Amino acid sequence: MDTRTAEAGQPVELFSGMVYCGECGGPMVRKTVPSGTKKYVYFVCGAHKDRKVCYPHALRVEALNEIVLEALQGHIREVIDLSGLMELTDVAKLQQTNVQKIQSRLTKKQEEIDRCQKLLRSLYENLVDGIIDKSEYQELKTTYQDRRSQAEE
Repeated sequence: MDTRTAEAGQPVELFSGMVYCGECGGPMVRKTVPSGTKKYVYFVCGAHKDRKVCYPHALRVEALNEIVLEALQGHIREVIDLSGLMELTDVAKLQQTNVQKIQSRLTKKQEEIDRCQKLLRSLYENLVDGIIDKSEYQELKTTYQDRRSQAEE
């Protein structure tokens, strides 16, 4: 609910009740100054206007509009930058998952290479001990070398 008030039937001004003096912290009041055919709108320090306890600070409404617009644009840029960072974070998580998968595959392939190397060594021992003959040795040796080569690729 908007608790700001205006004269009966008049719309409440945009910054009514929201502008405060940067020096004393008191509310600033809207003041319209006519000059010929033009009207200039300012916010002036209410503490100076009423009690003269602050200096006569004044802020043109156009300058206030620019300040607020720049602040809003800055916040919007921050939100956009933050969403971009969040997208990068999501991409980084995906890349990390892919790296873990690849690392797991590499580990399994290295285990396969090591296993084939052990089998090749024991195969020669089996030939020397007479457990297998030369043709079995050649056949099994070719099989294990092929498996090792595929794992290395």
